Amino acid sequence: MRIAVDTGVLVPKFPGALSALGILMSDLVKDYSRTVMLPAEMPRLERHFRELEQRGQREMRAEGLRALAVRSLDVRYRGQGYELTLDWGRDFVKQFHAAHRRRYGYADPARAVEVVNVRVRMVAATEPVPMPRRRVTTGDSRQAVVKRRRVVFEGRAVKAPLYQRELLRPGDTFAGPAIVAEYSATTVVPPGCRARMDVHENLVIEVSK
Repeated sequence: MRIAVDTGVLVPKFPGALSALGILMSDLVKDYSRTVMLPAEMPRLERHFRELEQRGQREMRAEGLRALAVRSLDVRYRGQGYELTLDWGRDFVKQFHAAHRRRYGYADPARAVEVVNVRVRMVAATEPVPMPRRRVTTGDSRQAVVKRRRVVFEGRAVKAPLYQRELLRPGDTFAGPAIVAEYSATTVVPPGCRARMDVHENLVIEVSK
């Protein structure tokens, strides 16, 4: 997996497991919704929101979790066949007219507004995962070169060093063309680009323009 950054491309540590790490670090979320088909009347909507929140809190507590409730609703002009999803707020009708104008180029404040669905998202925050920082040194990456391989860029064959990523140290830099091999991925550094290992052992590739 590659993540674009302002200075080029960031290849995270353990790129083949990045999505699994993201799952471990993500908040636990459960979504609840109810179709209500109601006019924009606060008391009636509030009752439905509270019932969904109570259900969500019960289910989260049963799993030993404390959760925050986030409300939203699907709104349309009465008679339309499509809705806009908005964050809940006492001025949601005003928000709807503005959002409708942005999306479709017009709004009709005189027209009746209908709430199709009320939604509650229960969010239980996970404990932050510390990302260790390593001491940066100045290095040329030579200790990580395990062999040289013939590679082809734009129809031209060249000999490029093959780096073993586990042997690279924070602060190491090298120029392309190069290949970086590791257990879960292989990274290509094209000619004219430079790579460096940062304090979190991410590989940052500065792409030539």
